[in-house]
Amino acid sequence: MCQASLRERASSRWLPSTIQDFIKAKVADATFPAPTDQTIYAIYFPANVSIDLDGSQSCGGGGTSGFGAYHNTVELPDGKGGKVRTPYAIVPRCGAETTTTTAASHEFMETATDPDIGLGDVTYYMQNQLWAFAGGEIGDLCVDFTGGNDTVIESSFTVQRSWSNKAAKASHNPCVPVPNGEVYFNAAARVQKVVLKAKGDVTTLDIDAFSDAPLADWDLSGVDFAQFQGGTASVSFAFDKTKVHNGSHVVLTLTALKAIPTQPGGLAIVSHSGQQTHYWPVLLSTK
Repeated sequence: MCQASLRERASSRWLPSTIQDFIKAKVADATFPAPTDQTIYAIYFPANVSIDLDGSQSCGGGGTSGFGAYHNTVELPDGKGGKVRTPYAIVPRCGAETTTTTAASHEFMETATDPDIGLGDVTYYMQNQLWAFAGGEIGDLCVDFTGGNDTVIESSFTVQRSWSNKAAKASHNPCVPVPNGEVYFNAAARVQKVVLKAKGDVTTLDIDAFSDAPLADWDLSGVDFAQFQGGTASVSFAFDKTKVHNGSHVVLTLTALKAIPTQPGGLAIVSHSGQQTHYWPVLLSTK
């Protein structure tokens, strides 16, 4: 999730104590143009500047997990006695230029579609928290859990792909633009939730494999979301087939390895071919 709190701080001698104070000062002295309801401020920081955000540092400095960029919102005077909500994107430089352009394009898309997120107002955010496992904005949704092919090159720049409801509804790759020649494939569960109440419980899940163009057989597997968070899996996966193609029907047997947490978790059906990996999430619950 790219949302920031107001505790953001920039640890540099030439900046004020907070980035929002910095923006307000630059607007006040006319260094930045006066904001309108169409304004987005984009601030790129030199490589030697570390940004402190809620205890994390940019680019993973200070032994933290770190972040590559984020966006937020600040209220600024509109010149008429009121205030205008103004989104901004903060882009530290974390290595190669491609890293910077990818991070910047990611935040620009999310800033444009969720301009008021820093004030608690969300315009576009995936409501299904399984699909939004790693963040629910249009850039987050296209960053695969394993860091898959989530970028394209446009005008010689490497940029982030973004989520499209239209493409998803048509069973195409929901992350656009799609690279030339890329075939979208996945394996969809017929239900959104499976129930396992206690250790040793068993259930089955019907799965349909599909692709939007001819494609050779691909590999099918499963993963428990707990594993992404450094935990141990709650379930085991037993597929009646692990090689699938467009139109394949698969039966997955799930067995609870331990007591399922009362807080609903999730699992994912994983489709893999070559350098591409796609996921289909399923809710795991005790009721």
